[in-house]
Amino acid sequence: MHITLLIAPFLGLALFSTALSAQVVYQWVDQDGSLKFSDQMPRHVKADDLKKIKVRNNNSFKTVKEIAKEQAKTPSQQQQELVKMSQKNCDIANKNLKLLNSFNNISQIDANGKEVILTSEQKIEQINLTKKQAEIYCVK
Repeated sequence: MHITLLIAPFLGLALFSTALSAQVVYQWVDQDGSLKFSDQMPRHVKADDLKKIKVRNNNSFKTVKEIAKEQAKTPSQQQQELVKMSQKNCDIANKNLKLLNSFNNISQIDANGKEVILTSEQKIEQINLTKKQAEIYCVK
């Protein structure tokens, strides 16, 4: 099985840049059975066969300390929200790590809309970045 993964919007701390507070990524399975992801709605896929995934920008991946400084809420409300945000970011990092480790051929859609297969070095780099995200957000 081959998986196409749109990595730029949600993998790698350095790659988390977008002007929007949230954006949609489309997921579908093509005629060859390959799982595909794109930030652009594919024209050749029926709407019923598409899954929309809401992806947040880098502002949702701030450290707990950064978020705490920005919010002017009571300590208990603030703590509850920070725990929820950290858990959500932890879940995202773990899912991304599982995807990266589950498939040999991972590709991404580049800025020009072209599908590019990650080299083994790029895949290792993405795995390392995702592990760092898990270390930051997964509280033990």
